[in-house]
Amino acid sequence: MTEPPRQWTKEERERVLTLYNETKAGPAKLAKQTGIPVEQIKFWLANAAWMPKRKKGAILGDESTYRSKYQDWFQWRGEGLRGKFLKVGREYPWAANPPTRPEIIEWLRGLTMVCVYCQTTLTPKNFSVDHRQPVSRGGTSAFSNLFPTCKRCNDVKGTLTEAEFRALQALVATWEDGGKSLYRRLRGGFIPFAPRRGTSDVPVPAV
Repeated sequence: MTEPPRQWTKEERERVLTLYNETKAGPAKLAKQTGIPVEQIKFWLANAAWMPKRKKGAILGDESTYRSKYQDWFQWRGEGLRGKFLKVGREYPWAANPPTRPEIIEWLRGLTMVCVYCQTTLTPKNFSVDHRQPVSRGGTSAFSNLFPTCKRCNDVKGTLTEAEFRALQALVATWEDGGKSLYRRLRGGFIPFAPRRGTSDVPVPAV
């Protein structure tokens, strides 16, 4: 399996934000001063001012309500992920007891914001989290089993394992269309591996 991407420290992130607040320097200058990739700095700066979009028909508090609860995108996204992990854990006992909300938020803040599968730069709009070993196939929500990915790759990967998806990527790269037609089908809901819970082909870890 591929090693997880570099995890940035709280000190590195705070150094960038402090320099920005003191100098108002742009991402390129901050990258030169700190040695941290410019795209990573752009992500940190953007998320300090991020706001969720209002959805038609949805009740969403105004900016002051949002800011009173969340300081930035990482807190908002961390709460959402914690809820999803808990829901998954209720369905699959071996994935119970996921990381806490503060742990998830700090993990998010340290991520290298690049999709591990296609190297696309991640933004709040295309960010997703992939289970390297799908929970439906015995995986857990431990950080060692989580990868930052773009939504497109995560949708295409579905219930494949990391190794299976990388093998698929290598195969379709040789096709005339680079696998675009297959990827469209996978994103549209075609599932190549979707075992039923309780069947013999689902590896159930000891709980």
